[in-house]
Amino acid sequence: MPHKDFTHQPLLCVEVLTDEPTVCQAAASLASELGLKLLSDLSHVDCRFILGVDGSGLSLKDLTQPNVKPLVFSSLKTRPRHRGIDLLARAIGSKNHSIIDATAGFGHDSFHMLSLGKHVVSIERSPIVAAMLADSARRLISSRFATSMQLVCADSKKWLTQNLSSEVIYLDPMFPDRESRSALARKEDRMLRALVGNDSDAISLFSIARAVALRRVVVKRPAWAEPLEANPSMSYQGRTVRYDVYVTRT
Repeated sequence: MPHKDFTHQPLLCVEVLTDEPTVCQAAASLASELGLKLLSDLSHVDCRFILGVDGSGLSLKDLTQPNVKPLVFSSLKTRPRHRGIDLLARAIGSKNHSIIDATAGFGHDSFHMLSLGKHVVSIERSPIVAAMLADSARRLISSRFATSMQLVCADSKKWLTQNLSSEVIYLDPMFPDRESRSALARKEDRMLRALVGNDSDAISLFSIARAVALRRVVVKRPAWAEPLEANPSMSYQGRTVRYDVYVTRT
């Protein structure tokens, strides 16, 4: 598990479930670490989310969506497929090698940056999401990437002011409501919003990131949305998303 700082928020209504004897000890340890109730069946559930534990890893089930399969990361790859230009790679810059992903979520962009040969510190403030990210990293990152990724469960605003910075700080705050209401919104995005909220502190996080980043701050936005902060130094526009770059030092 990554280093954890649980002081920023109370844990949400999530319980750990396992029905496999071979992983009972691991499930009990996880439940204890996260301060959650351990279940062996669904007969006495009084929560919205179930964090499942089995031999293949962790899964997350939203009980308000009974027809939707649990969220798992068994098919996630550390080197995503791209069609055409890799806009995230361009936004980061080929000469920049150290990155702090201050809004890691379930880790897609962190894994993407790792596949580009970068050293990535991934910060996630939700203990539940951080546990799933750590689990997917253990299973999906090959040994040649293992030393290039550090996972931290903490409030990024606090962490950035207390630790050494990096060349690039990457922010992917929760997309505005228009995106969340879209029928095309991914299952994991809906779950992430339910678990961590709407990132109402995105502006204050950006201000801290801009003050401490050694070279640039990169902010991921919907293609239709206004920049998080006016007048980015440059932008890389795609069909659905845009990367706004704010140069802090040249």
